[in-house]
Amino acid sequence: MSELGGQCLCGGVSVIAKGAMTDADACHCAMCRRQNAGGAFYAAHFEGGVAFSGDSLKWFNSSDYAERGFCSDCSATLSWRMKAMPEQASVSLGLFDSAPGQISSRIFSDEAGGYETLPTDVPHKTGEQVIAEFMARQSANKE
Repeated sequence: MSELGGQCLCGGVSVIAKGAMTDADACHCAMCRRQNAGGAFYAAHFEGGVAFSGDSLKWFNSSDYAERGFCSDCSATLSWRMKAMPEQASVSLGLFDSAPGQISSRIFSDEAGGYETLPTDVPHKTGEQVIAEFMARQSANKE
């Protein structure tokens, strides 16, 4: 299984992505925009998951169902994960020196800031569509 290493701005947190990138998206939801000071969160998923290390890794309880990882020293955005499925964390593409691929969709496009015009390079999905897809996947995993 191939591995791809990355780190935050200060190097206090390292990440190892395992296996091939399965998909990536740019999230424009209100929480991602706030966490990233206005921009989308460009996140990837990897077939073998990701492993973080470093004393400055912190997790913020951002909602009843999810948490967001960041570096407490340099404040770099690292990850987003469902509390129920932490092994399926999304990891910031910005942590890697060389991006392992391209985004395949822009999600929560209906929540994008009024100050930006979203490119039409990839499909857009509304928050309602994203949640419906997630619920379908979660139901399939339980069976």
